[in-house]
Amino acid sequence: MRRIGKYKINRENLLKKALKIQTEHKKFVPAGRSEKKLAERLVSEGLLRKENGGYRLTERGKTEAAAIIRKHRLYETYLAKRTGIDIKDWHRLAENREHHLDEATINKWEKELGFPLVDPHGDPIPDAGGQVEVIESILLNELKPRQATFYKIVHLEDEPEEIYNRLIDKGLYPGVIIRVIFNKDKWQLAFEGLEIEIPEEEARLISVKKVAVDPAYFNLIRLSSLKEGEKGKIIRLSDALFGLTRQRLLDLGFVRNAIVSVYLKAPLREPVAYDIKGSTVALRKEQADKILVIKL
Repeated sequence: MRRIGKYKINRENLLKKALKIQTEHKKFVPAGRSEKKLAERLVSEGLLRKENGGYRLTERGKTEAAAIIRKHRLYETYLAKRTGIDIKDWHRLAENREHHLDEATINKWEKELGFPLVDPHGDPIPDAGGQVEVIESILLNELKPRQATFYKIVHLEDEPEEIYNRLIDKGLYPGVIIRVIFNKDKWQLAFEGLEIEIPEEEARLISVKKVAVDPAYFNLIRLSSLKEGEKGKIIRLSDALFGLTRQRLLDLGFVRNAIVSVYLKAPLREPVAYDIKGSTVALRKEQADKILVIKL
C-alpha cells in the first residue's frame, strides 16, 4: 500500500464532506479552527470558494471529490463481489483504502466488475468523468399512510454505523421488496416471511421506490425458516448474498428450482443439515437466510 501524508487524507475527507453537504443544497461550514484552516487552503488551491459565510466546491473541487467517492464505492463493490469480508466492515475498510488507491487500479476493477452503476449499499458510483446517475427514491420516514404499500429498498445509508448495523441485523438490504404497514410512529415491514418494526431514526436511513409486485412474491420465505423434515423449492438467492459465499452456494447446488429439505437441526440450532441433489450440506443460519424458497 502506498504511504501517504496526513494532509492528503484530511484534504480528501473535507472534499467528500463538502460534496455531500452541497448535494443537499446547503453550503459547507467548517466545524472548527483546523477545518476552517484547511478550507482556506483549498480556496487557495481553487477547490473551494467562499459564499455567504460558508464554502462551496468549485467545478474542479467537485470533480476531485467525486473521484474520491468513486474509489470508495468501487472498493466496497470489490469487497462485496470478490471477497468474503463481512458487510459491516466494507465501509470502514473503504474509508481507509480510498486514499491509497490509484486510478489505474480503480479503472481495472471497474472493468472486471462489469462497470457497476451502484455500490452494495445502493449509492451511485461516479464514472471516470465524475458524473453520477441520479436514482429516484424517497426516504421511508417520508412515506404517507395512503401511498402504495409495496416498495423496493434502493439504498441504506451506512452512517451512523451503529444504526446501519441494526438494519443489517434485521435482514434489510438494497434490492429487497417490502410491504409497508404504518403503525403510529413506527413502520412495520414484511418481507421474505418476516415482519419487523422500524423506528423513526432507522427509517431516515432507508431509501425506497414504489414498485408493482406480484402478491405471490410474498409467498417466498427464507430457507432458515423451514422446520426439520420440511421441503422447499428454491426460487432465488438474495441480492444480499455476495462474492465467494454466493458462488459457493451455487456450486453446492442451491440454484433456481432445486428442491431442498431440512435433514437435521443441530442441538444448538446451527449449523443445519440440508439435503439437496443427493448431497447433504451444512449451512449456518446467516447463509440459509439468503436462500429464498417456496414451502412445499
